[in-house]
Amino acid sequence: MKKFLELVAEKKKAMKMLLNNSKSEKKYRVCNNCKKEIPNNDNICQNCQLIEKADRLVGAANVFAVGSFVPTLDHFPILSKVNPRHWDFILSVAGVFIVATILNGLQLDNDQGDTLMDIVEKKLSEWDTDGTRAFDDCKSLFEKEYDRLAVSPEYQKDRQFISVDALGIWIVWNLFNRQPQNNEEISLVRVTGSLVMHTFHNWWKLS
Repeated sequence: MKKFLELVAEKKKAMKMLLNNSKSEKKYRVCNNCKKEIPNNDNICQNCQLIEKADRLVGAANVFAVGSFVPTLDHFPILSKVNPRHWDFILSVAGVFIVATILNGLQLDNDQGDTLMDIVEKKLSEWDTDGTRAFDDCKSLFEKEYDRLAVSPEYQKDRQFISVDALGIWIVWNLFNRQPQNNEEISLVRVTGSLVMHTFHNWWKLS
């Protein structure tokens, strides 16, 4: 009887150790795309998530642009002078540009960042042959206007809208093919810039 109780105790001890080891053991599964090991509660690895986001960006930007025209027109009648297709193009490019700018600020290695931008640029060119040219134009004017606004007295006190307004200036300038002039156009600068920024500022956030 004593030996039997000792045997039961040893089995209980062994079972307890097995359970403890099982709890402390880290669970893994493989990424659905690249087949690398990832935590058990994920379906795809972080790199593949970023690649999927890069692949979807241009399409998502265009959907956003198409859906934003009428609501903005309701508040800015001056947009009745703008061809909706032109609005779609300009707002789409602005969205892609901002997401690309945010990408540059992420702590990614150079190869990963370059891979993601190559995907975005390829999709942009496939979407519209003028897409890359417009992207470069947006980048050029954005940087110029950002530097100009950053040293102006108005933005010295409150700098939170520098990027928003720099982007909005490019948007409105290209919607009307001239620099924003009247009060409605100037108001539209911040509204369109804020709209794009708010929509895409978390694009690269991983689930």
